Amino acid sequence: MESQRTNWLAIIACVVIAQVVPMIWYGVFADPWMEGNHFTRNDFKDTSPLPYVVSLISSFIQAWVLAQLLQKIGVRKARTGFLTGLLIGFAFVLMQTATSNLFSHRVLTLTFIDGGYPTIVFGLMGLILAVWRK
Repeated sequence: MESQRTNWLAIIACVVIAQVVPMIWYGVFADPWMEGNHFTRNDFKDTSPLPYVVSLISSFIQAWVLAQLLQKIGVRKARTGFLTGLLIGFAFVLMQTATSNLFSHRVLTLTFIDGGYPTIVFGLMGLILAVWRK
């Protein structure tokens, strides 16, 4: 397998995707998510910027690690990249979210809302990173 340098533009694109998808996702699922968490819209009036900063940093790290993994296993096709990312999201995010939510006695809806978008994001990241080479 040939050595390849990190494509930082692809990483940045993945970070952008990782910010945009949840904005849309939680816009669509805002009501059931707030109901499941017993939140109201007033609970978010004075939101700290810290979650957004952490989201950016974690998205960057996730995209970089996924890029390294896909490079190491030789993923270079869109479908394979998407499915690999989707599988990683399903196995490591959605399943962990399900486990945590079951132990926390949270409603099943929250598992699909909170674990669904990162699974999709990992799939999209996998697609981008597989096809966007330097």
